[in-house]
Amino acid sequence: MSYDIEDLKKRISKAKFTLMRRGKGTTFFSALLSSMRLEITEAVKTASTDGVNIRFNPNFIEPLTNAELLGLMMHELGHTIFQHMARRLEQGLKGKLWNIAGDHYINLWLLALGFELPAGGHWDTKYRSWSTMKIYKDLLKNPPPNAKDFVMDITGRPKGVDETTHRERINSNILKAVEQAQARKDHGSIPGDILRHVEDILNPKLPWQSILQDHMTGFAKEDFSWSRPNRRYMSAGIYLPHRWSEGLSQITCGDDVSASMEQEDLDDIFAEQKYIWETMKPERMRVQTFDTRVHMDKVFTEGDNLDELVLKGGGGTEVEPLIASIKHELPELALIFTDGFFSTPDMTGTESTAIFWIIKGNTGFQNPYGTVIHM
Repeated sequence: MSYDIEDLKKRISKAKFTLMRRGKGTTFFSALLSSMRLEITEAVKTASTDGVNIRFNPNFIEPLTNAELLGLMMHELGHTIFQHMARRLEQGLKGKLWNIAGDHYINLWLLALGFELPAGGHWDTKYRSWSTMKIYKDLLKNPPPNAKDFVMDITGRPKGVDETTHRERINSNILKAVEQAQARKDHGSIPGDILRHVEDILNPKLPWQSILQDHMTGFAKEDFSWSRPNRRYMSAGIYLPHRWSEGLSQITCGDDVSASMEQEDLDDIFAEQKYIWETMKPERMRVQTFDTRVHMDKVFTEGDNLDELVLKGGGGTEVEPLIASIKHELPELALIFTDGFFSTPDMTGTESTAIFWIIKGNTGFQNPYGTVIHM
């Protein structure tokens, strides 16, 4: 098929301006598109994107209407917007089925926005309101008959560009587009998925253990004293000074072992408590496990080993006995690992204790007093 390359370039430019002229609700898309390099090449069969570049096959786009060309452009932009390239690599998904799932999701989204699309694409209406991952899982069970012949339009990073640099370029383009939309007060043009992605870029989610350790560093004021030998090494005939944390005589740990706390959660909690015990070295660590009642209440002192600690239980959650213990002993630091599903306890009398609630699954948890860290 013959084509005029200059005419196709003009049509692509016209499609970009058409998008800009749509006005309210398109600022984000226009800004992101302006950050990407558009190329006409026979190296691709239809169209493709790597998140930074969009490539069009001239023979494929030549017979398209201007409205269909704009829809195709928005389709490729959609793969970048919804991070389809990165998610496939991060989660080890099957490339063709993931690409088809992304096509269904994007095309149904674009049709709902009023865009036109070239014939032959994937947009099964049964997937309307489904997430890309949900569509993908359905395709795993019911793969389309033409899946093997499908030509992917999401590609890897360009040659010579490392993964970190490539991801930074994509994120930078997305951030600039968000800023442009916000500056023009067109917040509605920014998809919700992108707002969450931007939040992750600007405020990356760290493992809860890292967040907790960051808080703990302020409590670890270590020094040495020869006034009392270190019992941990005396059995080996080694006399070393006692290591102590100034002002940190006791840490109280409350471990929720109710039914909602899975064994994997309890294993993580145990490992974190063991690490805190061995690195912060308080005079005492009191560990209580609880559900509707206290199952274990044990005090560890210098020389004790937490390896013998076993976390298990079941049932509901009742935190009052643990809070009563904190009120009675007033430890400098209390760590409460829980699902947070219980009646708000009366925290009066605990003000001198730095309390940290490490919450599993309950995003709506309202802490009565202290700092909240979500698992």
